[in-house]
Amino acid sequence: MPRGVSSVNLSGAGAMGMEGVIRNIVDPNAAIEAAYRIFQVKLKAGEVVEAFYVSEDATAYVLRQPGGADRRIPKAEVSATKYLRRSIMPEGLLDGFTDEQVTDLFAYLKTLK
Repeated sequence: MPRGVSSVNLSGAGAMGMEGVIRNIVDPNAAIEAAYRIFQVKLKAGEVVEAFYVSEDATAYVLRQPGGADRRIPKAEVSATKYLRRSIMPEGLLDGFTDEQVTDLFAYLKTLK
């Protein structure tokens, strides 16, 4: 994921096919691309950080927070890490939409080749 970007790139959504687009919106946790998995870091002080994994070296993890800010977390402060089986795409995204809004959204996504 490019530096400063913390959301899904929709530019190729139309090329994915509507079946794939619908599946990803209706059941976002069914198939999560590696670049969009959430990495969880539990700190010894009790804080839990969930963000995108960017990199690590011998001394720290670098995570990308929503809004694009990178956070460097020293490994000496970490008690546990793991990837979560949860997408950044929120579940129930369409719940508050009218039928017309859903139709408009999918029509727009089809144009993104």
